[in-house]
This record gives sequence, structure tokens and C-alpha cells, in this order.
Amino acid sequence: MVRVFIDSMPLWGVLVTTIIIVWVANEVGFRVGVSRSRGPGSHNETQITSMTGANLGLLAFLLAFTFSMAANHYDNRKNIILGETKVISTSYLRTRLLPGDQGEDIRALLLQYTVLRAGVGDETSAMMIIKQSEILQEQMWQEIEALTAGEKPTVTLSLLIQSINKIFEIHEDRVTAGLHNRIPPSIWVALYVVLLLSMVGMGFHSGIKGSRSPVPSATLALSFSMVLFLIADLDRPSSGLVKPDQTSMIALGERLQQQE
Repeated sequence: MVRVFIDSMPLWGVLVTTIIIVWVANEVGFRVGVSRSRGPGSHNETQITSMTGANLGLLAFLLAFTFSMAANHYDNRKNIILGETKVISTSYLRTRLLPGDQGEDIRALLLQYTVLRAGVGDETSAMMIIKQSEILQEQMWQEIEALTAGEKPTVTLSLLIQSINKIFEIHEDRVTAGLHNRIPPSIWVALYVVLLLSMVGMGFHSGIKGSRSPVPSATLALSFSMVLFLIADLDRPSSGLVKPDQTSMIALGERLQQQE
């Protein structure tokens, strides 16, 4: 439920929603603090300073932990793309070692596959790319079966089969890294709950004192909101502003097209 809600929002919507939550929480805390300061025993509420500091420290820790998780997922996706580029290139070269025109159809399929994979992160649906990739994989395997029908595979063909299998394995790794290795919804809930409590505490502390400085409060709130926005961006591998670098895959596709 939380995952669907977050993913259904555009990134600018995540930023705006977070800023609104922060502003409302701070304002509510301030008004409650002002009201509380007029009652008896308000001097005891000064302990909110240490409590607010503890909440802000916990929020900073959660943000750092979550950002590290999102950054690691991002780096993993980049490494998978680089590995996929290498194994496709290796497979293509091995098809050229087959006698005659035996590897011609596989080379054509590998070229289509490379161009398709280089388009991940564009406007094309990720699920559509996955489906088309699996169709091309099946066609490649049919070509391999035709080459091995009725005879023992040669060493060259065995190496080609090995690299084609590796392409299939990396495809699964890339799907898992892109669609399933995401920040758990429970962490998102914890982040926003702690953010809410921290901003209420900041506002309450200002209300108890009877005054507040809007510029530092707004700066701190905006900083937290921007970090949450960046975490949400890193957590969206195909639709965010920060996407895994596809340069190696695009360059491979261009190089293979020149060789055709």
C-alpha cells in the first residue's frame, strides 16, 4: 500500500507533499507550544529542547541509513548494466567464430537486444522492455538449439552457449535490482513519522519560548525535504531524475550497428 502510494506520486509531488507535511507539523507544534506556555508549569516544558534534539538526531541517522541503502542500490544497478554490456559484447564476438553464416541470426538478435536494453529508463514501460527482452531471449535459444541439433557442440559453440546463458542470468539480476531491490515501506513510514514528530517538537519548542526565527526553521525543514526527495529519486531506477548510466550499453549498440 505504501509502495503503491509513493510510486504513484511524481517526484515533484513527493517534494511538495513533504514540505507541506513539515510546514503543517511545525505550525501545529508552535501553536500548541504557545498555548501551553500560557498555562501553569510551562517552565517544565523546557525539557523539550533535549527531546527535540534527540528526535532530530534520530531523523538524521535514519536519513543517512536510508540514503546509503538507496545509493548502494543505485551503484548495484550501474554495475549490472556494465556487466551486461560486457557479456553481450563477448557473445557477439563469439558468434563470429562460428563457421559460415551460422551465427548471423544470433548476431542480429543480439543487436536488437542491445538496442532494447539501452532504452531502459526512457519513456518506454519497463515491463514492456522486460517482455520484449524475454521474447528475444527465447529466439536466441531457439537458434542455439538449431545449431546443436543432432550433434555434439564444438568448443566455440559451447563458449557461446555459456555467454548466452550469462545474458539470461544478468537479465534476472537487472529485473531484481530494478523492480524488487527497493527501500522497504516500513522504512518510509518510520522516516515520515520521525520527521513529523521532529517538526512538531521544533515548533513546540519555539512556541514555549514565545518566539521563532522562520528562516533557520524553514532552511532545516527544506534540507530534510530535499534529502527525502533525493532518496525517493534514487529509489526509482527507471523513472527518476537520477538514472543508472546507460552510456556503455548505448555505445555497444552503436558499435554493433556499425559492424553490421
